[in-house]
Amino acid sequence: MYEQGGDIVKGYVKYHNDDEQNVEYDFYNLNGEYGYEVLKMYADNKTINRDKLHLDIYLFKS
Repeated sequence: MYEQGGDIVKGYVKYHNDDEQNVEYDFYNLNGEYGYEVLKMYADNKTINRDKLHLDIYLFKS
């Protein structure tokens, strides 16, 4: 989804299920120098019920 120097300037992924449990990860609030640092969004290891998972991805162009 992310291309360095691309048109997308903001984006996040939102996981949610029927239990009102929401987890969001902001792709552009990582304060990293390199593209691979996007993997740091998994550092907190949050767990959600995957039986009724819904995934939304929001990307915004400049």
